Amino acid sequence: MSLDTRANHAVRSLQESVGRATPPALPSVTRRHRASLVAGLVGALAIAFGSIALAAMLPDGSADDVATVTSLVADPEIPSGELVVLPEGGGEVLEGIHQNIDTSTAPEPYTQFYGVAEPGTVVTAYSPYGAADLEVGESGEFSLKLFFDGAPTGVTFPVTLTVGDTEYDFEFTWLWDPQNIEISAHQGYGQSDAPSPFEKFYGSAPPRTQVTITSAYGGAETEAGDSGEWYTKVWFEGAPVGEAFPITVTVGDQSFDFTFLWLYDSTVEVSVTQQGTTSDSASPYTRFVGTAPAGTTLVATSAYGSADLVVGESGEFSFKVWFTNPPSGVKFPITFKVDGETYGTYYFKWFESGPVALTIDQYNTESWDAYPWVKFYGTAPAGTHVIAISEYGSADVEVGSDGSLYLKLWFSTLPPAGETFPVTVKVNGAFYKTYQFTSWFDGAADITVTQYNTESDASDPWVKFYGNAPVGTEIRVISPYGSWLWNTESTSWNSGHLFFEPLPPAGETFQITVKVNGEYWNTYNFTSYYEATAITVSHSYFTSDLAEPFDDLGGTAPAGSTVKIISEYGTSEFTVGEGGTWEKRQYFTGAPYNTQFPVTVKVNGEVQLQYYFTVLPPA
Repeated sequence: MSLDTRANHAVRSLQESVGRATPPALPSVTRRHRASLVAGLVGALAIAFGSIALAAMLPDGSADDVATVTSLVADPEIPSGELVVLPEGGGEVLEGIHQNIDTSTAPEPYTQFYGVAEPGTVVTAYSPYGAADLEVGESGEFSLKLFFDGAPTGVTFPVTLTVGDTEYDFEFTWLWDPQNIEISAHQGYGQSDAPSPFEKFYGSAPPRTQVTITSAYGGAETEAGDSGEWYTKVWFEGAPVGEAFPITVTVGDQSFDFTFLWLYDSTVEVSVTQQGTTSDSASPYTRFVGTAPAGTTLVATSAYGSADLVVGESGEFSFKVWFTNPPSGVKFPITFKVDGETYGTYYFKWFESGPVALTIDQYNTESWDAYPWVKFYGTAPAGTHVIAISEYGSADVEVGSDGSLYLKLWFSTLPPAGETFPVTVKVNGAFYKTYQFTSWFDGAADITVTQYNTESDASDPWVKFYGNAPVGTEIRVISPYGSWLWNTESTSWNSGHLFFEPLPPAGETFQITVKVNGEYWNTYNFTSYYEATAITVSHSYFTSDLAEPFDDLGGTAPAGSTVKIISEYGTSEFTVGEGGTWEKRQYFTGAPYNTQFPVTVKVNGEVQLQYYFTVLPPA
């Protein structure tokens, strides 16, 4: 029975045992206003008396009578994949409050609430197995995850969400059963046309279950992780081209059979294409692209420049030939050779650009920056002197050999806010044109602080604040996982990404304090949902009879971790990338035949794997 099937059976069993009438797709929700109990009681009594009066007006009916009721109100539409909190008896969505998950088979269970509320409203979710809270931001939208720690499996328990002074009752069921995870194995590709073929296998099994992959051309070992999932990659050495071969994957005491087909075509045909046959650039070049067998030597030669390249394993190539002082307007030949043999002749023509015209344009006519500037750009003959003059500052430049003009004038004195003033441009001392400019920056500003984000699920979580303040205001942000201090440079300030170090615990909501000019301003909540990648290490072989013996290693670790592979005959050190997975082919040079030697793998200085490797005489 699959895990999904068992989950459905468990949910059905729980629903039948409770015997409630609420449809299983809609959570039972109770909304409680603390200040309206009396009003609710009065309303209930009114409904009760009204029902009695109505019953007295109806004719008597026998026990066999059946009432047919046709609803004139359409059922509420439930968005696919989400549970929407509805008032009892139907009606509008209550304050836009949603529960996203009420049943989970994941190893780390959580539910999620999201919706809309007034900015500043405190939202709290709590249960017997965890609690979380946040303050609704300026947008009025919120999303709150509640992780459960120590929750029993197969049991439905209550979860309460409080939005301001209103409470909503929900339920959650956790159906995770690590010892009853279905054993499975899946193949990623089935075939490959790559020069170095490999296959990916993945599946599920109870935690710590051993997984072994064997074939005539390579194998690998791994084990299922705490989540009940496993994954590994197998490289094949010496596999036949065009002939499928069997692979056996053993997961615990179950075996799965697969096949793999290597379709690599080592007979790559030579093809050459020239890209770019003319240019008027000051640094002209042409490019050659195409295909050729790996290891082929390519040479492109001309009277004004040459280049060569050795084709890599992919069989594809691309390289440039730069030309020095070619004649203007004259087509000249380029000889292309493949492994010393002439393959073809190609041509190129360079055109010298004519006299550079004088053009000057204004890039911007206004600025809101605390340090306002105006920029001019255009073209002019080499050596031309251009100056921009205003009552708040001036700047000049001499045009370079390429004829491009770029002039930026920073105003040394802050212009009055909102005042439009002239900027005069002169070329070689002669008047050229007057341009207008306006600076809107005002040194005075009210202080505001706004939190941009309240949560993050990124591997490098960050928070950002922004607001207004007079120039030079000191802003300090303090958290358990990092503190930052800076002075504002304009009235509108932005902290940028403030990254946390060390990494906050996943699901923990913590407080961030902001101080302005040394005085307490406010406290803000933040939650990071990223959980650092577990450290795992695996390798593929214990022996090798190749002329250049090697082992393929791989694993997982938090991004930025340092991995070091150490042996007497080869050592590597590198940093794990953003995805948290790594792979490395470690060559062993100079190792004696039939002699075991240790290989040690360290992650962040800690030994994670040690095994013995043997180099065998070539077959």
